[in-house]
Amino acid sequence: MKDLSFFQKNSSGLFGAEIATEFGTNTVNYVEELTSLEDSINAFESYKTSSDQLKGNVAEFWHAGTFNLNAALNNSENRAVVNQSNDFASADISLSSGGSSSLKYYATGAKSAEQQAVSVFQRFKEYQGRGGKDSLEQFLHKRGVIRMNLYLMTLFIRSSIEFFQVIKGKKLLDGLNKR
Repeated sequence: MKDLSFFQKNSSGLFGAEIATEFGTNTVNYVEELTSLEDSINAFESYKTSSDQLKGNVAEFWHAGTFNLNAALNNSENRAVVNQSNDFASADISLSSGGSSSLKYYATGAKSAEQQAVSVFQRFKEYQGRGGKDSLEQFLHKRGVIRMNLYLMTLFIRSSIEFFQVIKGKKLLDGLNKR
């Protein structure tokens, strides 16, 4: 009876070691990643979140988790992490290799792409439309946009191009009207 009790207590470690030897550590890593993915998705069960937002949250963990499963099977050290941040212009998923991604899940692919393509300047204009009083610089600073000068330079270049296109178009129209 004592031997049976010892076997029951210690067989899981022996079994795990045997699996690792037989199939390689990538199988053990796969099981760990699969358990992590399952736990991450099941954690949403008690959330009181709208289904639209919940679908997006679950999708982030699904994509990161399936990436990690594939990495484990291919013996890669690279892993994806869901950032769980609602900060302005923050990435949804970061890779241990340094990359990052932002995901959008709307009713259609077109609506998702449209939301993904919204620029910082468009967000600023929406903010102003809701009564926001901050200048563009203040708006960006409060949201932690580090490359503010780059954004401002880009906006300046865009507006300059638009200005010159209008001037050029006006001159062309003036010339056509004189004929």
